[in-house]
Amino acid sequence: MRRPLSPAIPWRTNLRRFATMISWRYRHLGVFLIVGLASLVLEAVLIESLLPQNWPWVMRASLAFVVGMLIAAVVNVQFNFQVTPSRQLRAILVYGIVSLVSLSLNLGLAYALRLFEVMPYSIGRLVASGALCGVIYIVHRRWTFHRLSRNLGLAIYLNSDRPGPHELEHLRDACDHVHFDLIDRTLDPNAAPIDSSRIAAAREHWTWQPLVLHIMSRTPLRWTEELGPQVDTVLFHPDGEDDPLDVIARARELSLRVGVVWHGAMRFSDLLRFLPMVDYVMVLGIERPGQSGQPIREEAIAIATELVNLENRYHFQTMFDGGVSLATLPRIPSRILVSSSAVTSAQHPLRAALMLMEGIAET
Repeated sequence: MRRPLSPAIPWRTNLRRFATMISWRYRHLGVFLIVGLASLVLEAVLIESLLPQNWPWVMRASLAFVVGMLIAAVVNVQFNFQVTPSRQLRAILVYGIVSLVSLSLNLGLAYALRLFEVMPYSIGRLVASGALCGVIYIVHRRWTFHRLSRNLGLAIYLNSDRPGPHELEHLRDACDHVHFDLIDRTLDPNAAPIDSSRIAAAREHWTWQPLVLHIMSRTPLRWTEELGPQVDTVLFHPDGEDDPLDVIARARELSLRVGVVWHGAMRFSDLLRFLPMVDYVMVLGIERPGQSGQPIREEAIAIATELVNLENRYHFQTMFDGGVSLATLPRIPSRILVSSSAVTSAQHPLRAALMLMEGIAET
């Protein structure tokens, strides 16, 4: 469920914020539809006017389809989705395969509805394409451009001396999940007390986004018991005092999704036994957990790359927290990101959040 616009903010600001989010969220879809329509018009013009009319109709229709598809592929790959050069050829090939499947579905639907009996071929193609455009777009996002959009979590600290949910309220739906960082005194003797009321406060601002709790503690079982019922996912460090299997089991009993966290002091091999048991593995990309604004670690990027390659085998997802920014985005292989300072310290926080969500690097 989407949260309604805030009555405390002037309606013009609400409207501008809403328009910004919608335009960024769906701009790829808008361009995709415009390019698709233009390619269909070009296909019709080629068939009816530009190609020699003494050619067999099947030859004209096939060549027109290929030309329109290639132009649409290049425009989408280079300008709409801005695929990196190393992946452009693969993206164009996949785009062509999906387009052939789309053509088959279009023709099948047109013949099933007998469109070609009551209208010209080009108009029938346009009608059938319009009926299937949503499905085709989803397939392209899933297969052709599947590594572009990111799942962004906004980080909120549960320690009472850190900024709370009110600092990010103005961003509202410009995130995919809300990420709580909890640091207790078993890990940092100087840590401020935990303010668990911030979870309820955040739920007032984010009504539909999943809540993720990152437990930075030597005793994660305690916090899983205490705060688990208030969130949807718990992430913990498996090198603490509690048996990691007990933490995972308790999270499952509470109907939570669960993940383990890798940090610089751990060996990669220490994670392997947990991969079949968890939903997520989060990589900490910074040296000191809980401190924003640190540079990203090369070792963390290498670990995240290895984990992403293992996702399909073990059915988990890789998250990346720390050092995430528009500048480092192209180097981070994980689709799920957690960010704080890169958004809050940006000149235009909403724009920065939306660009991270859309996978658009800083240029």
